[in-house]
Amino acid sequence: FEYLTNKDLPRPDWFPLLKLGALAAGALYTWLSVAGLTGLFLHRFAHPSARGRYLADASYWCYLASLPPLVGFQLLFDPLPWPAGVKFVAVVGLSTAGLLLTYQWVVRYTVIGRVLNGPRTRPAAGGTLS
Repeated sequence: FEYLTNKDLPRPDWFPLLKLGALAAGALYTWLSVAGLTGLFLHRFAHPSARGRYLADASYWCYLASLPPLVGFQLLFDPLPWPAGVKFVAVVGLSTAGLLLTYQWVVRYTVIGRVLNGPRTRPAAGGTLS
C-alpha cells in the first residue's frame, strides 16, 4: 500500500473505489456513532434527577464565567514542576469547584440566576435542590 502515501507511484485502476469505500465507511461510522450515543443517553438518563437538574442549571453560568478561573489557575500552576496531567486535573478541578460554589452563593437565587435560568426559590431547611 505504498501507493497510498507516495504520490509519485502510479495508482491502480481500483484506487478510486478504495477511496470511495473509505469515505462511505467513515460516513457510516459517524452516523452509527451519533445514533448509538443518542440511544445510550436516552436509555441511561431518561429519568430526571435533582443533581442533574442542578448541574444543568449551573452549566450556563460555568460556561460564561469559566475563562478567568481557568487562566488564573493555569498561571498559578505553570511554574510548578508537576507533570502536565496533574496540573490539568488541578486546574480543571479547582475551576469547576470554584464556579459551582459561585453559582450557588452568588448566582442561583439572585437577579443573575433569574436572567440565566428563570426564578428559583430557596428550599426549606433539609429540602431538595430546586
